[in-house]
Amino acid sequence: MRFRFTIRDCLFVTTIVGLAFGWWVDRRSLSSELVSTREDLQLARRELQLVRNDLLTAQGTLESQNSFIEAAQYHNWRLMAIQFAQRMRDEGWHVTIDERNTGYGMAPASSFVDKPGLAQKLNDEYPLPPPVWEP
Repeated sequence: MRFRFTIRDCLFVTTIVGLAFGWWVDRRSLSSELVSTREDLQLARRELQLVRNDLLTAQGTLESQNSFIEAAQYHNWRLMAIQFAQRMRDEGWHVTIDERNTGYGMAPASSFVDKPGLAQKLNDEYPLPPPVWEP
């Protein structure tokens, strides 16, 4: 028995083989694209982690700079308070600054009219804090 193929059978087989080959090539390119996309995604995740770490580092630096600025502002206020207290003492007032309890005390020169030298004695007993500041 002999197999007989018509031209129509040959075209049908050729069409099926062509479609199968095209489908196989398409799937192969999709799988390579998928691998490439996964690699790109991993690279993007690594870059995102690096950027996140940089942002956290920058935030820490900013917080330390803010605390330094706050300390500098406090020192500036403290220095102005000490200078003001010294000027008031020079005018005869009794002025104290207690940094531990964040308190202060003042008495005008007129309070010491009947007690000469008392303001100076109190000022000597309660010296002003030094204007030195170390961050």
